[in-house]
Amino acid sequence: MGNRGLWQGAVAVVTVFALTGCVKVLADTTVYADDTYSQEIVVAADPQALDQAASQGGAELPEELLSITDDDPFEDLTEQYADSITVSDYTEGDLEGVAISVDRLPLSEFTTAANAATAGAGVEATLTREGDNYIVTIAAGDAADVEQLSAAGGNLAVLESAIDFEIIYRFPGQVSEASAGEVSGNTVTLGLADVLESQDIRIVAGADPSINWGPLLQWGLIALGFIVIIGGAWLLVLQDRRKRHATHLPPPRTQDDA
Repeated sequence: MGNRGLWQGAVAVVTVFALTGCVKVLADTTVYADDTYSQEIVVAADPQALDQAASQGGAELPEELLSITDDDPFEDLTEQYADSITVSDYTEGDLEGVAISVDRLPLSEFTTAANAATAGAGVEATLTREGDNYIVTIAAGDAADVEQLSAAGGNLAVLESAIDFEIIYRFPGQVSEASAGEVSGNTVTLGLADVLESQDIRIVAGADPSINWGPLLQWGLIALGFIVIIGGAWLLVLQDRRKRHATHLPPPRTQDDA
């Protein structure tokens, strides 16, 4: 079953049997200035709910979604970087699946490791460095065919309720370009709608570590405003006290004035 099978299968599942959060796909990537990256990947599903939905006429999700570690290139990668890649069972409530932790691999290995998880969901990504920038490209492929999914009886809102989907990229420098997702300083977060509604996604971020001055300046201006307000109020209080203690009477006479 190809990439389209995942989304058509998911639509069939959620339309036949109302499910909430029956599938989880997470890929959280941190890119470092030395051209290495770390990543946390989770792919899980509620097997009983999916089996029940399938028995009532819903299509099954493709097996490759939950067997990502059986991919030959990924197995070779885990052997090569045995100390940097950890694969473990994942359970959260009714969800069962796999969790992958990648620690400081070279960028050249990104495609093999990352796409082991997201390719099964119809999403393929690349991460490269060009000069002073890191560039991420994400090709959703058949996953972006929302119209056909709707024709199959599903819609994006229903699909989002069934699939907990999040792709996160964290960079050493500021994000200068992102054709989809939510940008916050050095971070881009992509949800299911971003992937389904965008045929191709491009993200560009600086390779040199930098500070996101925007929030700091904003809070600094707020703090400065409070200081000005409090300082001005204090000056008014002092002036009021001085006025209340002021008198128009002549100064007291001394013996020398006599």
